[in-house]
Amino acid sequence: MKKDHCATVTIIFVLSSSVIIISSSHSHHHHYHHHRSQGCTWGSQLFRTKRGVPVTLNLPVGTIYGYADQQPRSAFKFEFANFNAREFNFKLQLLENITNTRNSCFLANSLCDQMAIGVFLFFGSKDTKSAETIESFTRKFHVPYVCPCLTKVVDPKNNFQIHMKPPFTMAIVDMIRHYRWRNMIYLYDSTEGLQRFNEVMSAFYEDMTNKETMLAIRLSDINHAHEQLRFIDSIRFRNGDPNILNIIFDLSSQEAYELIMKQLAEVGMNKEEYFYLFATMDFSKLNFKHFLHGGVNVTGFDLVNTEEPNVKSFLRKWRTANQAIYPAAGHPLMSEAALAVDAMELITTAFRRMLAKKDSVFQENFRRTQMYNFYGDVILKGIQCFNDEHGFVPWQHGQNILKELKSVEFNGLTGPVSFDENGYRKNYEIHVSRVGLNQPPLRIGKWSKGHFTVVGEDENNFYQSNFTRRDGVIRITTILVAPFLQYKKGGNASDKNYNNRFEGFMVDLMEKIAERLNLKYRFQLVHDNQYGRQDMKTGKWNGIMGELIDGVADMAVAPLTITLKRENVVDFTKPFMDVGISIMIKKPEIEKPGVFSFMKPFSIQIWMFIVLAYAAVSVGLFFVCRASPYEWRKLIQGSILKYENEFSLVNSFWFSAGALMLQGSDACPRSLSGRVIGTVWWFFVLIIISTYTANLAAFLTIERLVTPIASADDLATQTEIKYGTVRSGSTREFFEMSKVPTFRKMGEFMKFNDHYFVETVAEGIKRVRNSKGKYAFLLESTSNEYANSREPCDTMKVGRNLNSKGFGIATPLNSALRDELNLVVLELKEDGTLHRLKRRWWQDKSQCAPDNQETSGKRSLSLSNVAGVFYILIGGLVLAVLFGAFEVTLKRLQLVPKHIYTMKDHESSEVKLLQTPSERENGIISDCGMNSQDFNNDELLDNEINQQGFSGFVGFEAFGDGNAHTDV
Repeated sequence: MKKDHCATVTIIFVLSSSVIIISSSHSHHHHYHHHRSQGCTWGSQLFRTKRGVPVTLNLPVGTIYGYADQQPRSAFKFEFANFNAREFNFKLQLLENITNTRNSCFLANSLCDQMAIGVFLFFGSKDTKSAETIESFTRKFHVPYVCPCLTKVVDPKNNFQIHMKPPFTMAIVDMIRHYRWRNMIYLYDSTEGLQRFNEVMSAFYEDMTNKETMLAIRLSDINHAHEQLRFIDSIRFRNGDPNILNIIFDLSSQEAYELIMKQLAEVGMNKEEYFYLFATMDFSKLNFKHFLHGGVNVTGFDLVNTEEPNVKSFLRKWRTANQAIYPAAGHPLMSEAALAVDAMELITTAFRRMLAKKDSVFQENFRRTQMYNFYGDVILKGIQCFNDEHGFVPWQHGQNILKELKSVEFNGLTGPVSFDENGYRKNYEIHVSRVGLNQPPLRIGKWSKGHFTVVGEDENNFYQSNFTRRDGVIRITTILVAPFLQYKKGGNASDKNYNNRFEGFMVDLMEKIAERLNLKYRFQLVHDNQYGRQDMKTGKWNGIMGELIDGVADMAVAPLTITLKRENVVDFTKPFMDVGISIMIKKPEIEKPGVFSFMKPFSIQIWMFIVLAYAAVSVGLFFVCRASPYEWRKLIQGSILKYENEFSLVNSFWFSAGALMLQGSDACPRSLSGRVIGTVWWFFVLIIISTYTANLAAFLTIERLVTPIASADDLATQTEIKYGTVRSGSTREFFEMSKVPTFRKMGEFMKFNDHYFVETVAEGIKRVRNSKGKYAFLLESTSNEYANSREPCDTMKVGRNLNSKGFGIATPLNSALRDELNLVVLELKEDGTLHRLKRRWWQDKSQCAPDNQETSGKRSLSLSNVAGVFYILIGGLVLAVLFGAFEVTLKRLQLVPKHIYTMKDHESSEVKLLQTPSERENGIISDCGMNSQDFNNDELLDNEINQQGFSGFVGFEAFGDGNAHTDV
């Protein structure tokens, strides 16, 4: 009985009047979900309560899904939850129904069930087999139906459907015209595909000639199409290129495309002689792993541009959504899901605008937890499919809601959203992408308003560029910068057909990569000799970056810096070399050791302290020795007893100077205090002399470079030395975008002094060498180090690197080579290959000796190293002669009697020494050395004191005599 239940439903389709009569309960073939907890609150949530307190209005929306509609269902429900969480003026209520949309019986039951409860409009999918059922229902009952699909309608003018999916028949037509196809095969698997083929034929009808042929074939079983594909492969047209087979695939689902691609690879139809056009709106989401290495060309359409900010914002939330509630969350966003999100935006915007015009527009429709339909004088609960008394009663607000939906315009996930009077999209955009050899989906153009526009390439070269990689050769764009890439010496620089005209680090690196990945490649120099910088006005990139984005090259192997801005438009491998921005200046003249370089081991401050220590020790020794009785000796000169102290002020300085010069002195202190001072002084001298000697050799032999600047701060604060960088590249962007005040200041200086920029690195290095130290060049450290190692060896790097970055191999976005290149670069780095290559080109080929290289033999000192010592010697000799002359002429007679010089009475002067200080004990002067036993020591001492006029303290008697120096 159950299996025949659906047969009890009587449906009468009259397309002219669209009368539908249904009398049945729910069929067991469909599932119905009603949110009772929400639906029962409609009556209580009117605009105002009995006390006049405003409440939130809940507007019911019906949804119809097929069993395979997981993506649009999850996305619509997800956006529904987001809307209710942020909107306060009104809320939406969803009535979900999952059924077989291909079966008109089940679909009609689902529509009637939800309308009986009460819905403002429907959102859901439909099939071409049941499209007329939806058209009949919506037109008869005036209930708008928003669908993320595209089907033809019988009567467009009286249609209550809104089609979110834009028509793309003309996009197919324009791509055929653009590729200049004359012979093609159109494969489809559904009625919708057949309809689209007829539209394509109609578009070509007026301008087609007899030479053009289009063959349409329906794939009977998409799961087992091998035999049909082999048959298609055998088809050859009389006209056109017999080696190229152009095929258009118009399939019903994304799964169908995946199945047919797998079977194309299995029958060998993924090679270079095939050119496919896929009529899907999710081309970039397909898996092309079997289509990247055979040279086949595949073109397709994308409705969602993942680079748009609003798309990126939604994807961030979509990836983290709860998959238990939204099963498709986290998966790639398909076009149907994006259309569902835009449909929610369309519905809520229309309701918001209607409530803004009149806030009580829906007030009368809710009574006692039920929704009522007021149509003229008729009042019915819900929207009844058939009423015995009133027949077919349309939805009260259907016309106004449909009108508001058609008038809404906004920018959604699928681009600009707006509708014509028939409910179809207008002014929309479709993005065109292609796949080629080792090239995953690459954006090549945009179709909008009936025209296809090529993005990033010249339109005249676009057709030919699709076939540049059929030979399996990867095009590598690069730039001439030594030692990364340079012409071989003696080679033919004008020969642009062979890789062996080049040499350098990049050539060796690419050879290692090609060996591991088994690649064929061809170097091609970038046309404008630039690394790549984005034009702020047009958004277009130049240089290497521009060639990668435009599809002119498949890979960039060059000293290309990895930056965030570049990473957004191309893919980089892991860095193969770590670098940083550095400063290059002209090497200044070497500062040779000066005449008094022997003074350099100690600073002026230390020399001053040494002099002060010398004076302090000498004066201290003088006072200690004068005060100590152990330093005095008795002298008998005739009958006169005198006392002598060797440490006069002059002798104290002489003693200290002898110890300082490591020469000693004929006088030594005998008292304990004097010997303590002497010992401490000798220890001090030992350390000072040892330290001085240890540093002296370095200051006599080292020749130093005195640079005018030592860092970026020095460069930014001075005005004498100008500076610049390459005009187009990451170095300039670093200074212009930096938030560090010093670097920002340097960037502004270069921006307002444009003539300090250079076009190439070689030009910048040449400018440094010719500027006589008045220009500094900012460049990558690797180029700086290499230039400094080349003759004439007159440049140098100063300071540390200003930042830390890396060079990477670049490929177009989503390139299949990216992951393989990453692994190879890591392998080369780990096994030391990259280090050996850098050593080979930077150190082994250096033409200049390192600045810090030490000579293996002994270095002889020149006269300039020790000239100051000779100057001091000569000055001392001259000074001694002058002092000697002074003594002879002025002081000779005052100091020594004249008869001393005659030597006649020399023998008569008798001086007898008393006992030495060693004979003294305990501070008492012994008289055991006297010749006469009755010598009166006290009397002699008193006479001496009286004659001297001394105050009575031993050691200071010389201060009482004007000629005290004669007693010493």
